[in-house]
Amino acid sequence: MLEAIRPSLPILLVSIGFLLVVVILKTLLEKRSQKQLPYKKKDSILTPHEQQYFRQLEQQYGTNHYIFCQVALDRIINTTDQKNFYTYWNKINKKTIDFVLVDRQTLQTVKLIELNDRTHNYKTRVDRDNFLKQVCETAGIDVEFVK
Repeated sequence: MLEAIRPSLPILLVSIGFLLVVVILKTLLEKRSQKQLPYKKKDSILTPHEQQYFRQLEQQYGTNHYIFCQVALDRIINTTDQKNFYTYWNKINKKTIDFVLVDRQTLQTVKLIELNDRTHNYKTRVDRDNFLKQVCETAGIDVEFVK
């Protein structure tokens, strides 16, 4: 039986080799052509103004406090109304606070600081800041708005 295939063996080997090359090339091209997701790393999590203020906070509070930046409000504050949990949680979900001071020893939140730039003059931002003030007052957390 092997004798019958022997004359065709070189053609068979070349064909298999060719198929392997085609499969490998196709796989490589498919990987290359997969669409890249449209994301890139930001230069910083803070604006230049926020960076400058962060340095001031470090000097003022850095010895006794950790300073966290751009913290989600729902990581700091929780709703006490479990029956309507999502109603109240949704009001603070996806809102962030610029700076959070945390006691180095107890790791308890001491103060929230919102750095207000010109965008905080818009009605939606004024409403948001007023709401934030109310929420923090109710939760018993000191909040400071800095211009």
